[in-house]
Amino acid sequence: MEPIAFPLDLVELDSMSAAHIKEQIMGCLLKNGFTVELLREILIGFCSDGASVMLGVKSGVGKLLQDDFPGIILWHCLNHRLELAVDQALDVTGGTKDFQAFMGSLYSLYSQSPKNMRQLSECAHNLDIALRRIGKCSVFAGAVSAVWQSYPALAQHFREASEDDTRDSRERAKFKGLLSKLCSINFLKVLH
Repeated sequence: MEPIAFPLDLVELDSMSAAHIKEQIMGCLLKNGFTVELLREILIGFCSDGASVMLGVKSGVGKLLQDDFPGIILWHCLNHRLELAVDQALDVTGGTKDFQAFMGSLYSLYSQSPKNMRQLSECAHNLDIALRRIGKCSVFAGAVSAVWQSYPALAQHFREASEDDTRDSRERAKFKGLLSKLCSINFLKVLH
């Protein structure tokens, strides 16, 4: 028989203590028709991120649940472990964090300003370039491809906006900084 997974409830916590979290988990399960006896039969594990409040060996939520249900397996979520490993790898490689920050700046710049988006589109049209959408959570390879394809239009828009006297000095400086970042050797290495 395959396990069935479905969302049961969304519980708002008043405290981040392990005891309170465990109490809220048990309250939610009991409210939704589970009994302690049934849980002793069917509960096989507890999975969470690796925070000490969740998986601390002396008094984490998992340990508190294990005290009541000795047969359960405590498990540090594989997705959280993978995310931590990827973050560590990105820290070592360098440059990619800057690229992610740059992508966040691009997303904010164009998603929050129809004027900036229109001007970028005009630059792309004048250069006969098809713009690629840059999403908030772009997959790295897709983001690199989108910036690479839009590179001439981005450079032209950054340059024009940095020299646009209708913009205030702070805004012009922001575009000048983006142009400088876009044209830097380190950025181009990450992009290529």
